[in-house]
Amino acid sequence: MKNYSIKWLTQRVTATLLLPLTFWFIYSAISMSEMEYDEIIIFFKSYINLLLFYIMMMAMLLHSKLG
Repeated sequence: MKNYSIKWLTQRVTATLLLPLTFWFIYSAISMSEMEYDEIIIFFKSYINLLLFYIMMMAMLLHSKLG
C-alpha cells in the first residue's frame, strides 16, 4: 500500500501556505502595475519579497503535482 496519507497531508499543508501567499501576490501584482521597471527590480531585491515569491512558486508547483 502506498502512503497516501503523506500525499494528502502535503497537499493540505501546501494549500494552507498558498492561501495567504495568494493574497500577498495579488496585492503585490496590483502594486507592481503602477511601478516603473526599476521599482520592480528593487521590489524583488528585497529578501522578504523574493523569499515569499519563491515559497509561493514551490508550493504551487508541489500542490499541482500532487493534485
